[in-house]
Amino acid sequence: MDQPNFKEGIVVMLDALGVRSMSKGDSIAFLGKREKFITAIYEIIDDMAKQPFFRDSKVPKPNIITFGDTFIFHWPFEEQTDQKLIAVGEFLKQVMRAGFENEILLRGAIGAGEYTYTKENDLILGPAVTDVANWYEQGNWIGIIATPHLGIRLSLIGERLLKGPKFPIYIWFDQYDVPLLSGESQKLWVICWPSNYYLSRKTPSKVITTARQDFLSALKQFAIPMNASNKFSNTIAFFDWCGKNAKESGIALESYLNG
Repeated sequence: MDQPNFKEGIVVMLDALGVRSMSKGDSIAFLGKREKFITAIYEIIDDMAKQPFFRDSKVPKPNIITFGDTFIFHWPFEEQTDQKLIAVGEFLKQVMRAGFENEILLRGAIGAGEYTYTKENDLILGPAVTDVANWYEQGNWIGIIATPHLGIRLSLIGERLLKGPKFPIYIWFDQYDVPLLSGESQKLWVICWPSNYYLSRKTPSKVITTARQDFLSALKQFAIPMNASNKFSNTIAFFDWCGKNAKESGIALESYLNG
């Protein structure tokens, strides 16, 4: 047996919420939504490849593994630069919105480290996978957390950026008191996916005034079981929290992109 080839990289694991308790009819409907969602993911990848900021980061297309209600994305990186991590953050922001638009609620985690992947049978193993698997179902919300291991790296990036040119990393990643299924909350780095609603791509400094309305319109299509109501209220609270700094974030991003 050949020895597995371990590489450094980024691993993301997302769970489609509510699928495990679906009826037969709902399960059939989910399969159709899932297919449209996967199509949207590939459209996001193609669109990002056309944007100079992300094209220049030279991030390869992610490998995608799907089974049941779980989606795994992974990128092997020989060198994990800040810009590559930001590109992955942008990808996940757009994936979250595509989920809402395709009636799929996503919860998960992003991590980094060593892993090995066998394409022939879509087998992925290693410390990075274990790290993400331990966290991707812990949030009592709809969203994506960074594992504490990756959070250390993000904190180092934040410290380094404070000493250099102003770079708005908080458009993609920020620290937030994440509500956990345990009933407690923990300050973790998270994907700031609501900025995909708040900020205009062409003119980031102009906050989209209908952002909250657009988001709530997407959210209202979902049934809210009594035992899941906290997930929705926690998600709306996070959306509003991100909106408080949307204007400042947009100005910073526009300034950075314009040099």
